[in-house]
Amino acid sequence: MSERQPIRIHVVPQNPVQYLACCGIVEITSRFDIAATSQWVVLPQPEFIVETLLAEDSLVSCLVRTFTDWKNWTLVEMDDAQVTRLDITFNLNGERRTLTLDWWYETLNPEGEIKKSAWKMYAGNQKCDDLSQKMVQAAKETTISRPPKKLSELIELYQGMTGRFGFDPRSSRNALDAGFSANDLDLPVSTYPIAEMLAMIGVQHFFPHRTREASGNESTRGWIARNVFQYGLWTILLPISLARVAASCAAFEGESMLLAMQSLRASRDKYSNLTMASPTTLRRQTQ
Repeated sequence: MSERQPIRIHVVPQNPVQYLACCGIVEITSRFDIAATSQWVVLPQPEFIVETLLAEDSLVSCLVRTFTDWKNWTLVEMDDAQVTRLDITFNLNGERRTLTLDWWYETLNPEGEIKKSAWKMYAGNQKCDDLSQKMVQAAKETTISRPPKKLSELIELYQGMTGRFGFDPRSSRNALDAGFSANDLDLPVSTYPIAEMLAMIGVQHFFPHRTREASGNESTRGWIARNVFQYGLWTILLPISLARVAASCAAFEGESMLLAMQSLRASRDKYSNLTMASPTTLRRQTQ
């Protein structure tokens, strides 16, 4: 392919997991095509557009291979066997790229203890590497039964799971509405594993943490308040460097270029999850 072609991904940008998954897709795409650009289209129907030299079928195949084989993941541990980093290797068109993830904590104290990030919404007895491995297994099972041909199909694959990261409102059951707690009863809930794993990459590279000295959840970029996550839809084609800036609602103003969205974090006992977002007035993160 010698000319850039638009890849259109049909998503609901009000759903944080789908938004973050699109950020993850353009991050991976840009590692193989640095000049790739992206933008959000809101009307008449919402979609995320990536203009790239890469063919969509090749990109889908690359993501399926990576997210269904745990051999592509490397755990980096401290002396006490505590995992502090996940490295994921992607292979596309004969080239390899490795992305690093450690989004679930804000800082390590001198004793090596993790101070959690605002993004860590799963229970304290769960671990990111264990959840990731279960996501990989679920992705393997669902891609075998429903092989995707398009990125839109890829992020809509779901599987019953008992654990998740909390990015997706669809996978969170309200105990009051249901009359019981699916988490407490260890019941499987429809979970979108590849969307969640792509969202991890979006969180890491579009909303980097450790922007201030860790003094609580407010220190993570994108969280304008303790339980409020704000993100932006950039409506003009942008390269990866500017897309990251626009995602955090920095440097761009006005609906002609940037639409600010706000998702509230819902909490119950030891679990939290993002909720469906709605348009909001742009707010700058306080320092």
